[in-house]
Amino acid sequence: MDIPIRRRWIRLLIALFVPCLGLSSYAIGAPPQVAVELEIVMPRGSSQAAQQWVRALERLDLARLRIHTDSSVDGTSIEQIGTPQRPRYKVVGLLTPGGELRLPKATFSPREVGKLQSWLQELGKAGIEGVTAERGPFGLTPSQLAKVRAELAQPIAFSTQDMQSAEVVHQIAESLEHRVFARQEDARALKHPATLEQNELQGLATGTALAILLRPCGMELEPRSRGRTVEYALVPSDSATPTWPLGNPLPRIPGKTAPRLFQFSNVQVEDFPLDQVVAAIEKRAGLPFLRDTAALTHHGIDLVTAEVTLPPKRITYSQALRSALSQAGLKHELKVDDANRPFVWITTARPLPSNAARKPRTQRK
Repeated sequence: MDIPIRRRWIRLLIALFVPCLGLSSYAIGAPPQVAVELEIVMPRGSSQAAQQWVRALERLDLARLRIHTDSSVDGTSIEQIGTPQRPRYKVVGLLTPGGELRLPKATFSPREVGKLQSWLQELGKAGIEGVTAERGPFGLTPSQLAKVRAELAQPIAFSTQDMQSAEVVHQIAESLEHRVFARQEDARALKHPATLEQNELQGLATGTALAILLRPCGMELEPRSRGRTVEYALVPSDSATPTWPLGNPLPRIPGKTAPRLFQFSNVQVEDFPLDQVVAAIEKRAGLPFLRDTAALTHHGIDLVTAEVTLPPKRITYSQALRSALSQAGLKHELKVDDANRPFVWITTARPLPSNAARKPRTQRK
């Protein structure tokens, strides 16, 4: 039977529901109005359950509702029958012998009409993939995650030397397809003078560069799903939600990833400034060495004033770097950025507390 949607219900739903869609300060635009046709196939002898669903679905703003028996239909489905400009979906569900409504990747009872309404809204906002695909990292659909990974793998095209974090973050955000935002109180952390970033990030993947830039500010990058699109939130480092990593594990053994770093050389250093030792090894290794300025500042370590000694020995550059850094309470990690380009991350042996970067300290002289 075809059941017409009552006009008074449509007017009431518009009056009650549409004001709730007012855009917040984080919104990126209202989704297009989406029409949904719902077809429910029921087994014979289920008229009582069908009537219960009719009363429940009367509360929803459906373009069309049809409940009928059809022995040839044995599965659920969603079909897009509209256009991208005027989306319209046809949803086919099955009424189970127990009176539940089975839809693609979801099942509802008549008492869960609110959850069904949320499911239909998600269909309207995120499309078929939004309600059928398994969510991956950050709650993104497979296609959203692929877009984020591709975008954040793009290299930084400009020099960041001696720029402030806020300048670099703003310039990067301008180049991204997806919106970058932060709460007002978090955005202020980017403007603190202690966030001056001395690392050169040109050529580094965008996602890794942002993670490095935000760390001294006590902030991290969180990709979020918003309907069919994605946005990037700048959140505090102690946030409970997953955030974008600062580099990734090596895809293969270290010697294959950065062969020059593991070449042997005759090394001898006596009471030499650590920053010059690091610079010399960086030049020979042929890959960028990036400093964890947040941790260095918090623990009061200055590579310029620290002096190190390496006795005469034939060792790899990696071993020389490890020995030199350890004398100042530091260590290094070989990582790859979001485009699988290797870099060396120089940080403190003692970890940085999650909220420490929000409390800048003066480096020990």
